[in-house]
Amino acid sequence: MEKLILIVEQLEECKRLIQNGAIPQLRMAILLTDNAAEVLMHRAIESQFDSSRMYENLPQNVLQYPQDPKKDEFVTEFQRHIVPDSRKKKIRKFFDEKVVFLSEDRVLLEPSLAKVLSVVHRYRNEAYHQDKLRKATIRPVALLSFEAVCDLLTRLDSKGCAYEGGVDYSWFESRYGLERFQDSGESDSQRIAECLRQGIPLSLQDLREDLFEHLQQRLEDLYSSLDFLSEHSRDPKGKVRDAALKRAQFFASEEYRGKWHISGEYDRFSPRFTLKMLEKWQEETHGIKQLTEKMVVFGEFARLEEFLEPVESIVYEAAASLDHAIQMEIDRKRWRFQ
Repeated sequence: MEKLILIVEQLEECKRLIQNGAIPQLRMAILLTDNAAEVLMHRAIESQFDSSRMYENLPQNVLQYPQDPKKDEFVTEFQRHIVPDSRKKKIRKFFDEKVVFLSEDRVLLEPSLAKVLSVVHRYRNEAYHQDKLRKATIRPVALLSFEAVCDLLTRLDSKGCAYEGGVDYSWFESRYGLERFQDSGESDSQRIAECLRQGIPLSLQDLREDLFEHLQQRLEDLYSSLDFLSEHSRDPKGKVRDAALKRAQFFASEEYRGKWHISGEYDRFSPRFTLKMLEKWQEETHGIKQLTEKMVVFGEFARLEEFLEPVESIVYEAAASLDHAIQMEIDRKRWRFQ
């Protein structure tokens, strides 16, 4: 019970921060929900490892029996439950290894929920380690992260409320509508998650619209930067954006950097990203509006975002370098004629 209360109280604090709605509070909410998700997964995994230890000696015991046609089948089935020590070490150390382990065979985690947990953890690392904050989408991400952990609570908390003798938990039971020794067909964790979700609205329609509009705005910003690069170059008529995108990638490439002056190097360069790919990507963003599950919507958003981010990084770096060069030339001429 004490472990359950710790997680629930942490989620209550996340709820309060989300309801506040300010950027710093939403950032803290994401950090706290990510931690709650990892703790819940850790507890479920350690339970799985206990089962693994039980199976570890079984194959050897089976081999001691007389020859049996089904022996190999039994041994194979036993071994399927065994987790090697090397993998246990990785699972205990890395968040994504936990997600992968629990989502195997879709027994404990559905792929859509697993994707959300991994992406939110990446956002958390960016905010915590790199001081990078995605302000445009931080509110829907915080809301969805909270909902994902509530879902995780119902999936992974199979033991329910284990009452410790001599401890008064009536305050907790009253808060979440729990009735000891009563079987209503709904688990304690399900009742608690339902109470936690109250007052934290996240409609499917709002999520789809917010994420779709965000992606469209990012594409418009990217096109604006490509147009800026084109204005200060000699691009073929009608292919200005495509040429600017290729040139930005050429100068960003470690293999070709510094070889602009070498005859034929630019012509031989094959860019990773093209304007046609961006146009196809834009078409795919409309698919978000057709999805009917929030976790799936966010998973598709994350996939589209993962494609766009490296393009943005290359183009924005090229635009910033060009802008700096222009300003340097303006300053040089200003000082020359003073």
